[in-house]
Amino acid sequence: IHTCQAVKSLHKSSKSIWKIYRVLGNLLKLKGFTYNNINELRHDIDLLTQGLTAKNKSKKHHEVSAPSRRNFMPSATKSALNRVGSIGLYGTDALVRRCQALQEMTPATEQVRMHPESASQIDCQDGDTVTINQGRNKIRCQLVCDTKVALGAVILPAAEEWSVGMAGRCAEINVERFDHNQEEQCNN
Repeated sequence: IHTCQAVKSLHKSSKSIWKIYRVLGNLLKLKGFTYNNINELRHDIDLLTQGLTAKNKSKKHHEVSAPSRRNFMPSATKSALNRVGSIGLYGTDALVRRCQALQEMTPATEQVRMHPESASQIDCQDGDTVTINQGRNKIRCQLVCDTKVALGAVILPAAEEWSVGMAGRCAEINVERFDHNQEEQCNN
């Protein structure tokens, strides 16, 4: 835990994050959100980090269970593929996105990555050209099989010029082998 004094006063009617958490805790009727100023909170930080409440009761952190499966959205089908929309190293903010020298360092390759087992389920293999449908958009790109990608996941970069029209960075996606005999119009 690091404490520091504010360098500048807050802008207009903005609030400190601890005050926002206090209001949310009170709205949800949770215990322990009764601090009126930051000094009261700082005084109890040592107790909170050691698992002690103001009454010196020990919390049993080992009894905390992991989130249950009901907290996760189920896929429509067991074999559904889900997009992971990664953002490239030089695509994060306005400064680096507009820096021509940085953009030239990473080649713009139109590739999608997925686990070889996931690719074999859709009858594809490394190097195939695939058609990707997500929502109303469709693009065509090269498939790269990578064992480091989770089963059922499809790494389709977000914020790339060629993939920017795709919907949802974390959503169900349809990947099919591109049929050269049936040329279809794609968005890219």
